[in-house]
Amino acid sequence: MKKTEVYVEMLKIYKELIIKYYVTGLSAKETHQLYVDYLKEYIKTTSNHPVFENNPKKYFNCNCYCYALELVLPKRFSDIYVDLQKENFAHNDGFVSFSKFTTNKEKSLKNIYADLTTLDIHYYDSTPNTPNLHGGYKIAIYYDSPSKKDGAFHVARENTDGTWSEKVGYTNIIRKFNHLEDSYYCRKTYPKKYEVYKVLEIVKPVATII
Repeated sequence: MKKTEVYVEMLKIYKELIIKYYVTGLSAKETHQLYVDYLKEYIKTTSNHPVFENNPKKYFNCNCYCYALELVLPKRFSDIYVDLQKENFAHNDGFVSFSKFTTNKEKSLKNIYADLTTLDIHYYDSTPNTPNLHGGYKIAIYYDSPSKKDGAFHVARENTDGTWSEKVGYTNIIRKFNHLEDSYYCRKTYPKKYEVYKVLEIVKPVATII
């Protein structure tokens, strides 16, 4: 699919959101579904070779998970969701696939796999030092409380120059670092120290320019 065709589909979804909200009626769940539909198109406009970008505006109201996958939350989607649900949208693992939120690490990882599948992103087991063999880039999935089955997750992404970068939660802080253990969440001063749980090479369904 060409990028111009993708933009047309994104615009259709955006128009549907506006019409349903102002004319025919819309629920928070329907807003969530339209947002996922939007992301399934938007992901085609991103890259399998991301460069470091310290652009909090682009990822406003987004967390580390969005940054790693290059997903955004358009302001109109956010505003409508907050108006209907009375709380901010949460980008938990499983939010794309409507999987049940969990803190169990194994189930959380399955939620991430389900999200990637929903977005038509192919994924392959990898390691920090393994070459990318499928034309994609790596993401690293961290969890806190290494000795326990449950934990909070964090995700960082690999850049084309071999460095890594991450967004610190929903803050405006975006960091670049050289080794996975240099993540903000691996610092001894952080309340709960995180460790890398899984490294994946992901390949997105990127649209062609022409």
